[in-house]
Amino acid sequence: MFYQFNNFTGTISPATHTMWPYYPLSPRPYSKADSSEFIFDQKSTRAAQVKGTTRVVQRKCVPGSNNFYSPLDERVRQKMELFQKPNGIPIHLKGGQADKVLFGVTLGLSAVGFILVARLIYSMAVPKKQ
Repeated sequence: MFYQFNNFTGTISPATHTMWPYYPLSPRPYSKADSSEFIFDQKSTRAAQVKGTTRVVQRKCVPGSNNFYSPLDERVRQKMELFQKPNGIPIHLKGGQADKVLFGVTLGLSAVGFILVARLIYSMAVPKKQ
C-alpha cells in the first residue's frame, strides 16, 4: 500500500489514486513552519516526558578502577610479543617444536588427500575393463 501526505488533516494517509506511485509529488525542501509538533487525536493527549536518569558510558572500565582496558593475562602478552617479533621466522614456525610438528602433520595429510583425489579422478576417467 502506498501513502501520501494529506494537506487537509496534516497527516500521512493511504493513497486514494491507484496510479499514485507512478505520479509522485515534486520534492520540496523541508520547512520548519510545516509541522514542528506531533498531532494527536485529542487535544488533551500529551507526549510523554522522559527524565535523563540513564547514564551514558562511552568506554567500559574495569570494575573498581579507572582503567579503560581489561587486564591482559601475562601468558597472552608474552605470546603476542613472541609472534610480533620481526626475527625472520615464518609465522607458522614461531610457536616452537609444537608448531613444527603440527605443520608437518598438516603437510602430510594434505599430500595424502591430494593423492586420494588424483586416484579418484583417474579411476573415474579410465574405468576398468570388464
